[in-house]
Amino acid sequence: MVMTVLVAISADAQATHDTDRLRQRIDVWLDSVSCQPDWLLSRLQMYWSTHATDVYINGEAFDHPGGERAPKQTVKFNGQRSSASGYQLPKLEDVVPYDDDNAGSVTYVNKLTGEKEKTHPSKTGVNIDAQNRRVLGIARDAARIYSATGELAFAGGHLYAYSYLYDKLSTESSDDIMARFLIDSPQQTTMTMWMQGQAERKIFRALAPVNREYERLGDYMPYKVDEQPVLTYVARQQGDAWEKPFVAIFEPSDADGPAEVEHVSFFRPESREASVVGICVRLRGGRTDYVFSSPVKTKMRYQGMTVNARYAVISNGIHWLKDEPPAE
Repeated sequence: MVMTVLVAISADAQATHDTDRLRQRIDVWLDSVSCQPDWLLSRLQMYWSTHATDVYINGEAFDHPGGERAPKQTVKFNGQRSSASGYQLPKLEDVVPYDDDNAGSVTYVNKLTGEKEKTHPSKTGVNIDAQNRRVLGIARDAARIYSATGELAFAGGHLYAYSYLYDKLSTESSDDIMARFLIDSPQQTTMTMWMQGQAERKIFRALAPVNREYERLGDYMPYKVDEQPVLTYVARQQGDAWEKPFVAIFEPSDADGPAEVEHVSFFRPESREASVVGICVRLRGGRTDYVFSSPVKTKMRYQGMTVNARYAVISNGIHWLKDEPPAE
């Protein structure tokens, strides 16, 4: 089970200016991606043809790609350690999409003729790395714009950030949230989440692509992880999120271990620290836990209870857990 929570803090005037400047610089590329989703991706310098897993070097120069064929395309190796080269990068719009062959060749501009020509990487200095940095720099700036402006995807829904999510539903709400994630499994596996609500918060329910990280577990997987999309919850806070922290309770359960949490509510302890939070968790067996949390060790008080910690739990009047700051 993978849960995704996005924390975003709105920009101040200077950040807004920076965002506008970034947008002006990359808008032309975003327009291209909007019309053709792979426009930017295809200009990465990759082993599109060979999916090479090994590279062979002659002295300080790249010689040829090899090794087993990877399941996906792999990143091209630089041609030289030195930046000296008789070739230069084309303009981004003139880069040949999916440019590759069995030798790992690239198509760059000959400095003498001014014409593009296919050439061996060993003659191109560090231009392969420079091209990938150029593409990834646009992706980075696009992500910065996204983080300052809002939605999970832009440029026609094809570009970066959370654009890989699908079946998205969203709503704006200041109410506390209870989300239940149901897994298609023989054990009827469920993950329940309670999250404190805040003003100016937008929440998303979505699906993410299948997570293949756990394939190595084989028969030990609790359910068919490699065949099911990842159930995803995203919360986005407008304004200053430092004093509106994201706090949540998670409880896994299944047919063999039913849920024990009966009710979850949230409270604000008295404290000099602005970012303190409190959670009241009532269990079916009659126990009630009061959870106190703060980014720094501080005194927190609530209904006659007092703690001096970063994290503490008082269970039915018994102070049974207290976490001190970790050692540096």
